[in-house]
Amino acid sequence: FKRGKSWYVDYVVDGNRYRKSFGNHKVMAELFIKDIELKKARGALRLIDDSISLQEFIDKYLSYSKVSKANTTYRTDLSRIRVLTQYLESIGIRRLRDITPLRMEGFKVQILQGAGPVTFNRYLQLAKAMLNKAVEWDILTNNALSKFKLLKNPSQSQVRFFGQAELRRILESSTGV
Repeated sequence: FKRGKSWYVDYVVDGNRYRKSFGNHKVMAELFIKDIELKKARGALRLIDDSISLQEFIDKYLSYSKVSKANTTYRTDLSRIRVLTQYLESIGIRRLRDITPLRMEGFKVQILQGAGPVTFNRYLQLAKAMLNKAVEWDILTNNALSKFKLLKNPSQSQVRFFGQAELRRILESSTGV
């Protein structure tokens, strides 16, 4: 509809009414309403409130963790979340949506100064699990860390195959027993 010189779209999602202004761009308003109708028809229209604070989400996640995980796992999560939260708040992150791969790179550098890759991987796995839960709970639209790779562990033993000469020596020594 048009009011004055501006075009508006008025629509309802999940019982909530929304109104959006498009200025003097009637075509944009028409395209927007067609997009809304298409998403409604596909069942893909759901509104996400990604303005949740980091602390508010952490409180929700810890409540979930306390009832869904073993007590020792909950305590480990709590400890790791404190370290991660402390870092994120120190660089000015206050909203859950502001966690990005670039900021996780900074956390990686900090952790690797005092610990190994396995330790960082545990933090990363927890952060990914938390963001996956945020997506599941319709708090975020996607997990920003989903493509962030785990670090390789150089101290982890590599599988080594015997050469033919080594294999021959092993077989020769074992047949004599």
